[in-house]
Amino acid sequence: MPGAAGEPSPGHPARPCDRAHNLLDLIGGYMPAFLIKAALRLDIPDRLGDSAMTGAELAAATQTHRPSLTRTLRALAAIDVLSEVEPDRFRLTPRGQLLRPGVPGSLWRHAQIMLDQTMWRAWPELEHSVRTGKRAFDEVVGTDYFSHTGYDEDPANRSGLWDLIHQIMIEDTRSAAEAVLRSYDFARFSTVVDVAGGSGTLVAAVLAAHPAQRGIVFDRPEGIENTPGALARAGVADRCEVRTGDFLVDVPEGGDLYLIKSAIFNLHEDGDVRTLLRNVRRVVPDHGRLLVIEEILPARVGAPTPAATYLDDVNTMVNLGGRLRTEDEHRALLADAGFTTVAITALPEGRHVYHSVLEAAPRAAASTASTMPT
Repeated sequence: MPGAAGEPSPGHPARPCDRAHNLLDLIGGYMPAFLIKAALRLDIPDRLGDSAMTGAELAAATQTHRPSLTRTLRALAAIDVLSEVEPDRFRLTPRGQLLRPGVPGSLWRHAQIMLDQTMWRAWPELEHSVRTGKRAFDEVVGTDYFSHTGYDEDPANRSGLWDLIHQIMIEDTRSAAEAVLRSYDFARFSTVVDVAGGSGTLVAAVLAAHPAQRGIVFDRPEGIENTPGALARAGVADRCEVRTGDFLVDVPEGGDLYLIKSAIFNLHEDGDVRTLLRNVRRVVPDHGRLLVIEEILPARVGAPTPAATYLDDVNTMVNLGGRLRTEDEHRALLADAGFTTVAITALPEGRHVYHSVLEAAPRAAASTASTMPT
């Protein structure tokens, strides 16, 4: 019996025709993506909800050409987004349900972003990034991704796409925060500084769990626009300062635990990473700690790291300008900045991302016991 995604089972080698079909699935990989994009634009997942509808009913609801829509619905059923429960009658599968906003585990926001032309239009120029080491997006569009989607704009002028990106970042951080709190002992620290902390989601979760602690959220002015409100909703605003600045220039003093989540991922140049880490090293006390929360690539490709992680890495090369790094690369960057890596702990999978926590100590204090669980 074949394994997942059409792969042969152990002991049953792939036949040449199986390999060809699997390769053709990859070559035509854009087709399922655009099927899903069309389904979202026609609002098919929400129209179906928990019910089943015929092709004729959906064609009338979407004002589309019935034969063409039926062919599209059957293709969506073939990729397990829909199920044809009886001839010409369709309902959402469990996978398809995730394309609805507001359902548990929804990927609706992710789909809206990944299927928007701002994300995929530069991919045909991947070769440009491979040859030059520069973002293809800038070459195609004429500016960088975040400026194009409105990150640096006045909030009143931002696109709806940026709101989706912002919400995904909050959800990702909230999920990671829950896992980090279960995996790390924060109790011995008095002041937590979240560098590039954005909405303050991570430090808010830490302070909420430790009522005696204080915190600082540090980010660029456009990054902390919504932070005071988020801290107030978490009930920690009276214990958390919000400061603005550029972490490539300096970071705030006064903390004994510094957090950096997903900021290193966004820095393509190792020189910028070193600058950030050295800025933290200058202010962290000898008894303090630095926690780096990132996706980490293994030394070589293979399980359990999913293919999506590597595709995400290439997507940053094409569109965003960042990069994922291996454990050894992180250790080397931390060492160069004056830290010793005390522990690396892989967190349970969060919202579709595999994070790890790197605990680092100032080199002079590296002999102090780790606060990661053993």
